[in-house]
Formats: sequence, C-alpha cells, structure tokens
Amino acid sequence: MLYAISESYFIDISEIAHIRCEPNPENNANKYPYRMCIRMKDGQQYSVAYSDKRRCQNEIGDIVSRHNQLVAVPVTRYELEAITRNESERLKRYLRKLADTYFKERTEDREKS
Repeated sequence: MLYAISESYFIDISEIAHIRCEPNPENNANKYPYRMCIRMKDGQQYSVAYSDKRRCQNEIGDIVSRHNQLVAVPVTRYELEAITRNESERLKRYLRKLADTYFKERTEDREKS
C-alpha cells in the first residue's frame, strides 16, 4: 500500500523498517524544528520536516495504524495452543459420533443376519 509522505514521496508501508520523530538538525530548524525520519527495509531513508511536534507524531501514528491494518499480527504460542486444543476437541467429538454411528450400524446388520 502506497502512502504519500509529502507531495513528492510515496512509500510502500509494508517496507518500512523504522520510523521516528526527532529534532531537525538542518538550517531550516527555526521554521521546521521537527522531522519524521523513515528508514526502509532496503536501506533508503526519507525525512519530512514539520513545524509542530504533534503533527509529526500524528503522521507517524497514521502510518503505524495503516501498517498494523496491512500486516497481520503474529499468533502467540498461547493462542496457537488454544486454537489447536479447541479444534482437537471438536474433531474428537465428530469422530466419536462417526464411530458410534458406524458401530451401531454394524451391530444392527449382525443382528439381522
């Protein structure tokens, strides 16, 4: 998913490695004292200057929330164990039901013959 970080930069949110808001060390620091720094997985770096720290942090928050919507959160060990246990119990009940039906039919067939 492409995200416009300024009028000239579009970045792929899934390729962001690190993002932060920091003081701007450049000459225009009086007008734009903060900058958002983005480092991509391939090593490229982008930065956009902001006049207000809150705007910079809001932009970062927006990017992070879009990234979280795009990328699935890994399953924890506890969640995996709970899912596996629930599915195993469900399958056991189903197999018991099938086995009971099968043996009931075999018993009825034997009694008929």
